[in-house]
Amino acid sequence: MKVLALDLSTSSGVSIFIDGKLKDYTVIKRKVKGNTLSENYPINYIEMAECLALKIGACASSEKPDFIVIEETNKGKERFRQKQLEFIHFAVGKFLNELRTVSKLNYKIKYIDSSAWRKILGLSLDSDQRSSNKERKKGRDIKREEISKTIYEKFASQIESEVEGLKKRETNKIIKRWDREINKLVGQEMKKFRSSIKNVDHKTLSVNYVNEVFNLGFKRSQNDIADSICVGYAFIKNNYNTKISS
Repeated sequence: MKVLALDLSTSSGVSIFIDGKLKDYTVIKRKVKGNTLSENYPINYIEMAECLALKIGACASSEKPDFIVIEETNKGKERFRQKQLEFIHFAVGKFLNELRTVSKLNYKIKYIDSSAWRKILGLSLDSDQRSSNKERKKGRDIKREEISKTIYEKFASQIESEVEGLKKRETNKIIKRWDREINKLVGQEMKKFRSSIKNVDHKTLSVNYVNEVFNLGFKRSQNDIADSICVGYAFIKNNYNTKISS
């Protein structure tokens, strides 16, 4: 029994199991060219999704799995990133369905919720980890306020000189421009701070899990592959039945 497991995104984790054993894994990447302000939007999103679908389809064609298991999408906070995911899932699903017909392959396509495969594998944050994460968040909030204050004070006199004597409408435009610039600088400093103080999250748990179970040496940045391995392994552990309540 061969299982091809997918964690779909612009950086898609792909793993292959044969008779319950992990045989191979990789990551397939394809970034969007441009953004939502690009002249060819949303075609740039569609092209990205179709390119990923072609690459994943080529993998399915060569591996000839019995099952293709895909992690279900979760509701995201950023709508255009969510749009990328949904475009990818549509393009991959459409291509895999057509490939199955044209190539006379016999794989079944199954979706599994992230909450379902985590439940199967027993991957959940314990009370100590949740408590530590809350404390880290408080620390990040305090640090952000400190950084924001320091950066604002650095430019305060320059901002005051620019708005001096201006009407409210012109003043607001300048203030908004400075807000964007200051927020950008704050974000850069916070990125450095976050790298030294990290939460234990579900991505960390999946990386730790595959490292322990499959004797791998993945880093946190390889969570896409780790998630695909977890998706496939949970599907296998659940006796090829993904109909588990989330």
